[in-house]
Amino acid sequence: GDFKKVAARIEKDKKHFGGHELVGKTLAIAGLGNIGNLVADAALALGMNVVGYDPKISVDAAWRVPREVQKAASLTELFSKADYVSINMPYIKGATHHIIDAEVLGAMKPNTNILNFSRAEIIDGAALKRCFDNGHSGKYICDFADEHMQGHPKFICIPHLGASTEEAEDNCAIMGSRQVINFLETGNIVNSVNF
Repeated sequence: GDFKKVAARIEKDKKHFGGHELVGKTLAIAGLGNIGNLVADAALALGMNVVGYDPKISVDAAWRVPREVQKAASLTELFSKADYVSINMPYIKGATHHIIDAEVLGAMKPNTNILNFSRAEIIDGAALKRCFDNGHSGKYICDFADEHMQGHPKFICIPHLGASTEEAEDNCAIMGSRQVINFLETGNIVNSVNF
């Protein structure tokens, strides 16, 4: 309740929250669909270098990729260039299951941070833990549990809140309805993951 003590404590404790500048760092984006493109736009606005990889990019999504985004030929190349990696791809059993494996993870710089808000199964958690056990100093931030990384000091797990706003439920229903109408009227299929 004492304002002066609170203000002094806040100033004193800021040393516990040190970080790194994003300007000039490289963000690698795995998956350049709707979300990947929004992430690319935000990263560019923050002064980051952006490199992307998406072997199944749709024509519509490709048109939205900012021209400043450099193209990687593989996930291994993508991870080798990254200070930060943002994973924005769908989970498709047999296709993207553990697509980020020991080989891809082995290409990382020793301090690369991985942000995975897609699906747990995209990353091989056991291989990732081996990277950390062998001295990788970056962090793994995601919004689901990982049995291999659980309890690791470099693992930051937050709740999965992607569709937890009041607006998200309505927006998803509207988007789904428009896509069904579009298909029935024109035969166009948009945002299909298993077509």
